[in-house]
Amino acid sequence: ASKFDRKTKMARVCIGGAESKQEFSSYGDPYIEGGKWGYIDIDGNPIIPLGYDYVGNFEEGIALVNVGGINTVSDYGYLKHNNGGKWGCINISGEEIIPIEYDEIHLIRASNLIFVNVRDKWGVFNKDGREITPAIWDYTTSFDAETETYWLGNENKSIKINKKGERVE
Repeated sequence: ASKFDRKTKMARVCIGGAESKQEFSSYGDPYIEGGKWGYIDIDGNPIIPLGYDYVGNFEEGIALVNVGGINTVSDYGYLKHNNGGKWGCINISGEEIIPIEYDEIHLIRASNLIFVNVRDKWGVFNKDGREITPAIWDYTTSFDAETETYWLGNENKSIKINKKGERVE
């Protein structure tokens, strides 16, 4: 369960018997009850109902969510990993902006992009939920700071996109 301390503006998150503290997000903070996750406001009221098997913190109004995964807890009671299930993204209203249908998902903080993987194929969305390229690519590269681009490709073709999701030559 999660509780908010108004005096310190810190959320106390308890998983598996151990407690950790984190600064409360202005968008709402994750909380867990009965094995399901949702989000609470600064007063501890639910703002996005329980229903996820894992949720991440909101970053720039977007949060990663998981349905069907299994949480692994460390010997110290901290969430160590969420295995399996499907991933997607929600906005601060709880609306799915990226469908919860991907095997893997990466929100890239330094850019406007979210990389998704389903059945070992990569695709890209922007943070508004607009698909930049479908999940058809066998590989993607990490961000090249010199050219400010990412590569996606397969044996037949490759493309290069910038951090805004625009294709570049």
